[in-house]
Amino acid sequence: MDTIVIAVFTVVSILLVIGVREARRYRTTGTETHLRKHRLTMKSVFFFVVAGVLILEIAIRLNLIHSGGHEFFWVHLVFAVPFFTLLTLLSFWKDGIRAPKIHKRLGYLCLFTFVCTLVTGLIFLLA
Repeated sequence: MDTIVIAVFTVVSILLVIGVREARRYRTTGTETHLRKHRLTMKSVFFFVVAGVLILEIAIRLNLIHSGGHEFFWVHLVFAVPFFTLLTLLSFWKDGIRAPKIHKRLGYLCLFTFVCTLVTGLIFLLA
């Protein structure tokens, strides 16, 4: 089960890199193709994050994965909750068309919280 969770979040990592790359290409070229690719990639990121969290929660409830027992699990949650909140905010409220500067700053903050969430999650999952 650990392998499935790691695979899902590996896909999310790859999609995030592709999404950032397409956003940068859109900013430099202004073509609709890169904007469409960015939107599609980020919608996929949102889907895979929700799916990954659901898979992980179901696995925890079925006692397939033992999680949350570590004394520093709260460190993971300090990054995971803001990541999901920022991802939702960027997907549905502050898009890059109406507020490009805010979207860019929140996007990089979201990327930072994802990396921290991923690192702390892997530490607890593999420990």
